[in-house]
This record gives sequence, C-alpha cells and structure tokens, in this order.
Amino acid sequence: EYSFHDYCVELVREDSTFARRVDDAARRILKVKDSLGLFENNVPFEEDLKLIGNDESHLANLEFAEESIILAKNYVNQLPLNKNDSKNILITGATANLIKVLNSGWSYVWQGDNEEYFQTFGRPKKTVQEAIKEKIPDQKNVEHIEGANFTHLLWNDSDQKTAEKSHVIILCIGEDTYTEVLGNINNLDLSKSQQQLAEKVFALGKPVVLVYVGGRPRIITDIARKANAVVLAFLPGNKI
Repeated sequence: EYSFHDYCVELVREDSTFARRVDDAARRILKVKDSLGLFENNVPFEEDLKLIGNDESHLANLEFAEESIILAKNYVNQLPLNKNDSKNILITGATANLIKVLNSGWSYVWQGDNEEYFQTFGRPKKTVQEAIKEKIPDQKNVEHIEGANFTHLLWNDSDQKTAEKSHVIILCIGEDTYTEVLGNINNLDLSKSQQQLAEKVFALGKPVVLVYVGGRPRIITDIARKANAVVLAFLPGNKI
C-alpha cells in the first residue's frame, strides 16, 4: 500500500516545515550509513554470513525457544505426556501443521506467508504435529486432523469419529503470519473458526493440552480455563 508516497509529495509541496523534517530524517539515516562505511562496502561483515543456518545458530535457536516457551497451566500434571503410553493422541488446530507460524513475518519472505519456502529452503524442518509424532514410539497412536484454519471451521463427521477415539487432544491455536498493515487487528479475540474448533474439542470431554503459537497476546481466557494444560509457545522458530 503505497499511498503514503503521494501524501508525502503533497505535504512537501504544501508545507516547507514538513520538507525540512523529511530532509533531517533522511540526513540522519545517510549519516549512520556513512559512519558504518556502507557506501564503500555494503556488506561490511561478510564473514558473518557464514553463521546463518549453521549448527551453532540452530542450537542458539533451540536455546532461545526453550527459554521463552511458558507452561502457563498444568492441571493434575497433565504434562509431560508419557511417550510410551498406549493412549491415542489427537493433534488438531490451525497452527498444528504449519512451519510458517513458528516464524511469522520477516522470515524467508516479507509476510512469512509462503509455507512452501519454509518446507523446501534449507535443512528439513518440522511442524508441531510432526515434532510430537517423532517423539512417540508407536505413531499409530497419534492422529492429526486440521480441524480449522484461520478463517474456516473444517471439522467434519470423520474428524468427530477420530476425536471420539482419542484419549488426549493437543489443540494448537494462534495467529497466521503477518507484518505491518496486514497484521492490523480491531480486537484481540481469537479467530471465530478457532473458537468454534475449541468448542467441538471441549464438547468431547477429553483432556486437552492447549498450545498457543503467536507473536502477541490474544484473548484465549475461556479456552485456557477449560484446558488441562496450556503452553505458550510464542514464535519459537524452526528448531522445535
């Protein structure tokens, strides 16, 4: 959305004070770039490029994620789940099977919204549901259904039957990727489709582990109150 450019041109023509402010702001930016030597060498720390995506940076990503993720609720020690238990685990929700939501905007692409880039670029990565499945020896006990995306409830009769056979449900909710204006919201409510999915899940009467993935707080009070455990994952990155 580039209309600001036209407005800036109009203001410069109408208001000399505004023009001076623009000149001052541009001058300060250019001064910093000059002091950093960017006009002589626009990649002054080229050796640092080798650090991108190496093992050290991946381990740092893992460390930061582990230190930032919060276990906000754990009623009757619902977590950790016993990976050797024979109980059926159902994983569902809008953020369960997307890598992009673990990173959000300004990652790989501007809005961070191209899932294909996350899937194909660099070393292999796992979604939340893939990472959980990898931890369970008997993967036949783990089911994944989408249930809902950020705009539509996708729950159907087949999903209902699968969910009824589960012993514990991991409900993954949160935000789609965004930056700048496209991330603007009018309220902090979770999307309606995700609220509807939560209602379907809690109606089953099963223990629910809630996993929130997002870069800012959203109102999930009612959902969190009904869940047995609540994990706030924020934007943990690829190394989950």
